[in-house]
Amino acid sequence: MPNNYPAVSLTNAKAYGAQEVIIDTPKHGVELGELNESEILAVLTMYQRRTAALSKIKGLDYVLIFKNNGARAGASIAHAHSQVFATNIIPPDVQEEITAAVNYHAKHRRNAYADIIAKEIKGPRRIYTDKLTAAFCPYASRFHYEAWIFPRRLVDNVTELTATELKSLA
Repeated sequence: MPNNYPAVSLTNAKAYGAQEVIIDTPKHGVELGELNESEILAVLTMYQRRTAALSKIKGLDYVLIFKNNGARAGASIAHAHSQVFATNIIPPDVQEEITAAVNYHAKHRRNAYADIIAKEIKGPRRIYTDKLTAAFCPYASRFHYEAWIFPRRLVDNVTELTATELKSLA
């Protein structure tokens, strides 16, 4: 659904983009972490669908899906939801990460994320692994309780994940 307070719009050349809200569950007072696997899979599938749809719009180069819980985090609705933010600008920190990954590959002839996953799934920061998914606390976390969740098959975009991979992530 459209965001009632969008920071960007497809009709605003100075703040070009799209901003949407995804209702995570019809259950009021329930957060994402309280949903069962099939309910989380439905949320992830919607993330995939909205990313695919927004990526087809001319001029939208970057899609970000995020959650903010509660008024202190900027949420304007109490019901469990996610936001989709698509713009024509790739944020500088994201561009730096892309550049670093490209440089790592040029130097080592390996994927930086594959190397991170291979190391972390054997270490003390591992949270969860299966054949399709790896979850761990990153080295030098920036935030309390920060966790990285990766598909084991490296893809460039959530739209490339299979239904089986999405289920594993759920």
